[in-house]
Amino acid sequence: MILTKKDTKIIKGIAILLMMAHHLFAFPKRMVTGFEFQPFLQVGEISIERSIGIFGKICVSLYMFLGGYGIYRYVQSGGVLCKRVIKMYQSYWKVFFVFIPVGFLFFSNQPVYCEESVLCNVFSKFNLNEFFCNLIGWKCTYNREWWFFKTYLCTMFLGYVWIERLKEKRGFFSEVFLVILLEILIRSIFPAIRNIEIFKSLGSDVLYSNFFTIDIYCIPFFMGIIFAKYEEIQIVGLLKDIPKWKRKIISIFGIVLVIYIRNFIFGGWLDLFCVPCFILFVLELLDSHIILCNILEFLGEYSTNMWLIHSFYCYYFYEVAKVIYGAKNSLIDMLVLTGLSLISAIVIEKMWSQFHSL
Repeated sequence: MILTKKDTKIIKGIAILLMMAHHLFAFPKRMVTGFEFQPFLQVGEISIERSIGIFGKICVSLYMFLGGYGIYRYVQSGGVLCKRVIKMYQSYWKVFFVFIPVGFLFFSNQPVYCEESVLCNVFSKFNLNEFFCNLIGWKCTYNREWWFFKTYLCTMFLGYVWIERLKEKRGFFSEVFLVILLEILIRSIFPAIRNIEIFKSLGSDVLYSNFFTIDIYCIPFFMGIIFAKYEEIQIVGLLKDIPKWKRKIISIFGIVLVIYIRNFIFGGWLDLFCVPCFILFVLELLDSHIILCNILEFLGEYSTNMWLIHSFYCYYFYEVAKVIYGAKNSLIDMLVLTGLSLISAIVIEKMWSQFHSL
């Protein structure tokens, strides 16, 4: 699978839409009380919005896969890991130094507006130590959805070690097998070690908790590295001899199958396989749809800022959250959140660009 920069941005555009759907529809207890929307379609005990919201969690694996794919290409082209880390912090701080002060200035005294009351008083009290820990990404108490930053940072270092230690090509399937073993270790073995009496102190060990019990979403990151490393593995070739209209049908069926498998059978266990398949099917389905691809590419261009921004609007800033959920219609709520997040992302980029030029 060879991904171009355009392909990457398109997938990031889809990922940010899935992320916003996940945060809007998968957590009813975080919605502003009295602003709950009516389900568009109810299938059994679960609405179509809830199903999309639950599946939206795959956005993390999509970002991780693309991150692993990108870091391998970056390192192979002579890029330095330190520069990539600095670039990450620049993106993080652009939003941090705008939204965190805004939170303390304008949203420090809010009513309890949802069942998860902890969201309502995030900015009620300023603490210098907490501010610094959030500034460096060590904690995410100002925005719990920023947990991904620290996880991605740690995973990127481990991915760099993976690239350096496995420079020689040992075979696509051999390295995939190593990733499968690693997933078993991370999901089952490493956490179980802490239950052994002599290892219980590991629970408070910083290195162990961050590098041996890291989030399972590092697995798609390593898969991204492998797919970038073995570009000659042309999965697209499996479809190229099939008529175009049949490829579209196969892609639709494949996407539905991935959604069903992830939502109702294996959860995130098979993301190492579901993510590359999902990317393949989506890109095949979007092929030749120029306008839609351009829209998704544009969203992908600002997806990092939108990820950092959107949860303030739907969770932490009460007056804005009322606007987000005000229509009590899932589609309109999604469009409003997307629009506000995109506009804010563009404004922040323009603002920091002007600041940098000065």
